[in-house]
Amino acid sequence: MYKISHFGRNLFLSQDPSLINVMSLKFGKALTYRFKSKKQLRKIIDSIGISELKNHIIYHENEEKLFNELTTEFTLIQAAGGLVINEYEEILLIYRNDKWDLPKGKIEPNELENDAAIREVQEETGIAVEALLHKIIDTYHTYILKRTKILKRNVWYLMHAKKSDRFKPQHEEGIQKVAWVKPEDIQIYLQNSYASINEVVYAYFSSKKE
Repeated sequence: MYKISHFGRNLFLSQDPSLINVMSLKFGKALTYRFKSKKQLRKIIDSIGISELKNHIIYHENEEKLFNELTTEFTLIQAAGGLVINEYEEILLIYRNDKWDLPKGKIEPNELENDAAIREVQEETGIAVEALLHKIIDTYHTYILKRTKILKRNVWYLMHAKKSDRFKPQHEEGIQKVAWVKPEDIQIYLQNSYASINEVVYAYFSSKKE
């Protein structure tokens, strides 16, 4: 299953819509479509962007084919980033574009995803990553840049770094500040963040419970 944040809505791609528990989703209802053609898919994507309903499911027996068809409607950007924790289990956040965010950026040609994630974290915050622990999740979200429809895939890794306040926010990337946030305070920051960032943090805390 793929989950894509599409202009404030949740778009799910699945081979079996019954596997998606819509009652566990916010607002608890979903509009379901069966993929038939690229033309129909384009109409669905446009309608979702203006829909009042929060959750939408497109299904097809070949999930990968469905995803590949979807990507032809967008410019696909591959990116990587990190959820960094320190010895006190505080989480490293950046403040950019009036939102709290996690450090991330585009993967360079011929660069490994995990190497890109570490590089972006260090470039954007000035923090030295001590260890990359494991992959957390992939997130997908759409946006428009200079009239071009973008679908960005972010691969997220859990990392460890020693606590330090010697931050070097990458101002040329619009980063205004960097902060360590206590686990019990993270929800306050997530209220002024993005749906995909909430997804990463929730996936991290869920993995800790297992």
